[in-house]
Amino acid sequence: MKGLLAKLPPILKTLTFWKASVELPCTSASSSDVFCNCLPTILCTLSELGCRSFFCRNSSEISTALEAGLDTSELIFAPPMIVGSQLKLATKLGVTKVAFQTEADLARIKQIAPNAE
Repeated sequence: MKGLLAKLPPILKTLTFWKASVELPCTSASSSDVFCNCLPTILCTLSELGCRSFFCRNSSEISTALEAGLDTSELIFAPPMIVGSQLKLATKLGVTKVAFQTEADLARIKQIAPNAE
């Protein structure tokens, strides 16, 4: 718990900075990466402070986000490369938003998870 308390002040300071900064087209203070904020308590705190989307690279990060009490509507499955088994598991867990990098990824998403957003 001591380590967690040490991590919260810099996270809150950074989030406050981003919210007060000029809105840039490719950034948003309302999203977070589960990989960088992997403790359920931190994810819960970010959600309570207004983060509305959380990027998950794999099923483990999805499970961590769900453990933190986040809703699947807040999760975006965004792996570096779409792997069929991970995409199937993500959709089975209720995640419908998927990010992709290539046209091949998009074709895989359409084939495996046709209802993905």
